Amino acid sequence: AKAWENRKTYVTDLIKKYGFDVFSMNEVKATTQYGDIKSLLPNYSFYAHSVSSTTVVERETMNVVAWKTDKFDLLDKGRWFISADPLNTARLISDSRQSRNTVWVKLQDKVTKEIFYYFATHLDHVGWDARKEGAKINIDMVRKTAGNYPCVIGGDHNAGEGDIRVDIP
Repeated sequence: AKAWENRKTYVTDLIKKYGFDVFSMNEVKATTQYGDIKSLLPNYSFYAHSVSSTTVVERETMNVVAWKTDKFDLLDKGRWFISADPLNTARLISDSRQSRNTVWVKLQDKVTKEIFYYFATHLDHVGWDARKEGAKINIDMVRKTAGNYPCVIGGDHNAGEGDIRVDIP
């Protein structure tokens, strides 16, 4: 019952029902799920990147940002890795279990001309230090990327209500 073949229409019907303008997804399988999602949501555009490769865009699992094509223009896009050298390497940091990244898009509303950024991240699921360092890297890179533009960072932060907060200047 949990097989992707049984869930793909339910997942995409839910997105259509609520009409999300922009949304993100984590752990999307490049070889199966990504193509299905794109074909079942023809009114959306997508930017995706492998979570562990610096060169191959559609490999393994991916973080994905999607937006309504008729509502927004894509002005820019990119990704960074949750690592000591975010723009160049997917090397693991501290107690992380696997490579992680953040993908982003810079969108402009076609009517209002307002510009904003949407970031999609996936922080480590095991290591507290990796999540803490990942949050710091994300905040630093969001500031460098978005400047003073409004932004949203979504995704799987692998944090619960009782987790200790990270103080970030």
